[in-house]
Amino acid sequence: MYPMLRRLVQLGFLLPVGYVAVGRQLGWGVPTIDAICPFGAIEGLYNLLVNGRYLGKLFPSNMVLGAAVLVAVLIAAGAFCGWICPFGFLQDGLGKLAKRLKIPPIKIPLVVEKRLRLLRFAALAGILWITIGTTELLFSQICPYRTIFSLDWLFNPSLSAWPAYAVAIFILVGSLFVHRFFCRFLCPLGAVIGVLAPLSIVKVRRQDALCTHCGLCRRVCPMNLTPDTGASQALNCTLCQQCTEHCPSPGALHVSSPRRWRTVLPGQSWAKPAAAVVGFVCVLLIAQFTGTWETSGQGAAYFHAIQNQERLHPEDIRGWMTLENVQVATGVPVEHLLDQLGLPNHWDPTIPLRELESTTHVETDDVRHVVAEYYKVFPKDYTWTAADHSSVTTRQRQTAAPNAGGEITGVSTLNDVLRVHNVPREDLLQLLQLADDTPLDQSLRSLGIELIRIQMLLGDGELQRRNLR
Repeated sequence: MYPMLRRLVQLGFLLPVGYVAVGRQLGWGVPTIDAICPFGAIEGLYNLLVNGRYLGKLFPSNMVLGAAVLVAVLIAAGAFCGWICPFGFLQDGLGKLAKRLKIPPIKIPLVVEKRLRLLRFAALAGILWITIGTTELLFSQICPYRTIFSLDWLFNPSLSAWPAYAVAIFILVGSLFVHRFFCRFLCPLGAVIGVLAPLSIVKVRRQDALCTHCGLCRRVCPMNLTPDTGASQALNCTLCQQCTEHCPSPGALHVSSPRRWRTVLPGQSWAKPAAAVVGFVCVLLIAQFTGTWETSGQGAAYFHAIQNQERLHPEDIRGWMTLENVQVATGVPVEHLLDQLGLPNHWDPTIPLRELESTTHVETDDVRHVVAEYYKVFPKDYTWTAADHSSVTTRQRQTAAPNAGGEITGVSTLNDVLRVHNVPREDLLQLLQLADDTPLDQSLRSLGIELIRIQMLLGDGELQRRNLR
């Protein structure tokens, strides 16, 4: 009964993820797969606390899922990994497939296993360091959960996504030879759960007086753990209960809570991890009924910017917005957005950004980047006028074409810019915010100056004069 119940619960959590994945591709108006990723709460928590905003692709739903995972872990640490996580269920299925195909499993020595498990913590530290430093979800570009369950590889494959495909294939193939390959050695969320596992109420416990030290539990454990040693296994245990079912000494191994909790969590062994599942679901239901569960941001930041006549932060640009919405909230003209995104001038600016991803490979992150670069050029107190609509959108073409006998590229020097645009040296350095002693023979690329800045600042003489005042 226990294995069947666990599989049914896992399937119950996989189905909504599958619905979101398919519905997203078929335009059913469902959220992105990013919005239902609990690890997003870990990635975005720092920026939310410090800056008060969600990173791109993250929403309140991610924080709700993070809270739900926390509740489940505090009740029974292994319940999330072994009963709830869809990616863990997928790996379990691959393990069963490997048995049917008679693929010999790779047995990893315990000493090596313990060292490989540390890779999860290295992955977690690296992801957090990069995310906090860049305020971008760079890990999402190769996240196997997102790659597989987004179904982009099926509905919208792209050669540019080959690193994500390579990582996903590596993990899937590895799971055919090593049970739960990703969970054991690479999962950053598993590392967080492992840190919290000692606080868990429900664990596999051993009665030393009843244990015969036969080692059978160790041999049947799919996670290569050692329940017979008496040491806590909660750090890596998924509560599959293979050890308790095969133990020849009744009561030697049992899933239980501390004595003071046994009146709160009574019942059979399966009921205790099931309590963690109930706790997980209760958090989601409370969030749903209280309106906390949001998978699209509901436009709060957008309407706040409009009502207060403030610029919308690039990170608050969301997939439900259109290019027209972006223009209104940021001041960046639609023409400039189309030009920088490589879209034709006749493109319908009322199409939601999320639809651009499936039709043009332009992602919402690309729009955020264009707006962020625009903000670097035009300060907050700069007022965009109608006269600039036509001039700015043609600047890229003006500077890309020979102008006064030269062409500005990334390898062009400041001297080239002075010669082509006939701008005084002091004015150029001031416009680009460079020191007065900056060598003029340095290339724009070496100075970290993007061509878009040259195009927008020097493409129109009147614009130059307004910025210099």
